[in-house]
Amino acid sequence: MSSLRIAENIMKLRKQMGITQEELANFLGVKASADLMCGRPQAVIDGIEDLLNPSRAMNQSEGILLQAYLMNGEVEKADTFTQASMYLHLLLLVADSTSFLMQHMQQREVCEETIQRTDVLIETYHMEKLNPNVVAGYDYQVAAYKRSSYWKLFKTGRITC
Repeated sequence: MSSLRIAENIMKLRKQMGITQEELANFLGVKASADLMCGRPQAVIDGIEDLLNPSRAMNQSEGILLQAYLMNGEVEKADTFTQASMYLHLLLLVADSTSFLMQHMQQREVCEETIQRTDVLIETYHMEKLNPNVVAGYDYQVAAYKRSSYWKLFKTGRITC
């Protein structure tokens, strides 16, 4: 089946269901990427800023659900939920450290401290085994930072070949 035929089928089904292209994109989770690629950063901010706001994630929903499991005698479900939540938060912390490094490449002390702390976290929880892709992204950003720092020192004459 050719990709053209798949595209025709999607368009036909979308029209039959009365769904706009934008609604389909929202449903598929690609609208933000498309907006960003089309040079519409404000549309991305308007669309997902509230959803991804860190203070929103700090609500008590996880604790309430955990407490409900325990009160209902569902200890195994509570354990599974807690372990999955911890795993997710660890992954998010390493991924956010990667983003933080990218944002602060010019601030040596900030980067060095972030690298030190994140390295300890990765080693302590054996994260390279849990999710090597997240760790690889982090390692790539660390290498980019170190290359950038080394290059700056070389250009200023503080390091020579």
